[in-house]
Amino acid sequence: MKNKFLSILFGLIIAPIFGQYLYVEYEHTVNVVKETGSFKMNAILVAEDNLSHYTVFFNNDKFKNISKVVKNQNDESSFHVFTSVDVGDSSTLIYNKIDNRISLNLLDNGKPIVIEDNGVKFDWKLSDETKTIQNFKCTKATVDFRGRQYIVWFTTDIPVSFGPWKFHDLPGLILQVHDVDNLFEWSATKIQYPIQIDKTLDAVHSGANFKVMSLRDYLKRQSEKRTEDEKMRLSKLPKGTRIVESKNENKGIELVYEWELDEDKKN
Repeated sequence: MKNKFLSILFGLIIAPIFGQYLYVEYEHTVNVVKETGSFKMNAILVAEDNLSHYTVFFNNDKFKNISKVVKNQNDESSFHVFTSVDVGDSSTLIYNKIDNRISLNLLDNGKPIVIEDNGVKFDWKLSDETKTIQNFKCTKATVDFRGRQYIVWFTTDIPVSFGPWKFHDLPGLILQVHDVDNLFEWSATKIQYPIQIDKTLDAVHSGANFKVMSLRDYLKRQSEKRTEDEKMRLSKLPKGTRIVESKNENKGIELVYEWELDEDKKN
């Protein structure tokens, strides 16, 4: 039986008690895997004034269960959705606008951890170009972020500074994003705003004894682990085997980090 390291309570109670929230469903497309072609994942953004939860679902049934109930709600109804989501089935990114704090939960060698990526900044460049998405008038913006150039479309009709993944800090909801190489894409497929929820969003990950570490420390540890694994692999080769060194190409969303650029400037 699968061990459950974390159960996140995704509780939506639709009733006019607390305030207005935003609910958005996104389709995230990744086109970097040559062997299998592109693949798609579903995600949900729930946000209030200064806080957002962006959950990517690896188990599509979990996503469908939530989406179906939200779709069936109306102004007169009140319903309660409890969806237990194990880390492994999903990953939630919490963005706290007040202190510009981003935290992400995931499994690391089968154990739940929280990675903090704080102080992320986007140097947006706004354009006069517009188009209509999901019946909303959207404005184009561009940004260079951690080694990739992105084109973004946002709408001021929904005046919240949130979007998919880590994207934020525009004067309206982000509906579409893609990098200039079209390797990573995010598109809003359903938008409900305002929506009434009688629970507040958690500002931090809760529900388990997480190990918390910075993104920089996490990446350093992952690099050290790859080095150790490579040494172990080489140690098992027959004596006299000729080794041809090759550099693995980084195909992740983030290619370079600001602290790496700072170190390059010092050298």
